[in-house]
Amino acid sequence: MLFPVILTIASALTSEVNSMLLQCTPRRIAVHREFPEYPTSPIHNRGVDGFVEVIVEIDKEGKVVGVLVVKSEPLLFFDDVATDAAEKRRFEAADTRCWQTLHFSLELER
Repeated sequence: MLFPVILTIASALTSEVNSMLLQCTPRRIAVHREFPEYPTSPIHNRGVDGFVEVIVEIDKEGKVVGVLVVKSEPLLFFDDVATDAAEKRRFEAADTRCWQTLHFSLELER
């Protein structure tokens, strides 16, 4: 029962972000990129691949000031490392605050 609730909340928050901020048009270029590292905890060492899609809020100076996970598979498995990487990214400066999506794929190196 918990998963439908989480998905409903994420969907509602995505709609709220869409109405509060402008989508970055054109997309802001990252001047510093961080990528999530595959976690090393025992639960993650099963060789599971996945992805996380986040919305990042970018201020005028190009700093990420907010991150919202909108989709991940497997659910909640890689959210922390993707969120951490997204928070460390920096983008070109612009005239307005805006948001854009980032997609991270995670695979265990074999």
